[in-house]
Amino acid sequence: MSSTYGLSPREIQDIREEVRFRDKYICYFCGRDIRKISLKVSIHHIIPKCFLKEKHFEKDNLITICYQCHNKLEKLNYKLLSFVLNTKIWRLEDVGKIIKRIKEEEKI
Repeated sequence: MSSTYGLSPREIQDIREEVRFRDKYICYFCGRDIRKISLKVSIHHIIPKCFLKEKHFEKDNLITICYQCHNKLEKLNYKLLSFVLNTKIWRLEDVGKIIKRIKEEEKI
């Protein structure tokens, strides 16, 4: 059974788990160990999937993030998207630097 982008639900779950393992089960923003908190866990797309469909399931475009931080980040996505679109910066490492700067400014 195929799902979005030709991946099965199992393949998507495997990618999510690989990202969590790579990130040592630590929320990228608050630094909490997601195994020790009762919050939901999310995998976040650094560059939103609607803008970079070919990177939708690439691990270098995914980070581990707790549900609470994910909600905060979604509110900040407009700032990031606006900046990226206005400056035409699309390299993931540059976007990662921008996310860190926004994180510091917003104290996430």
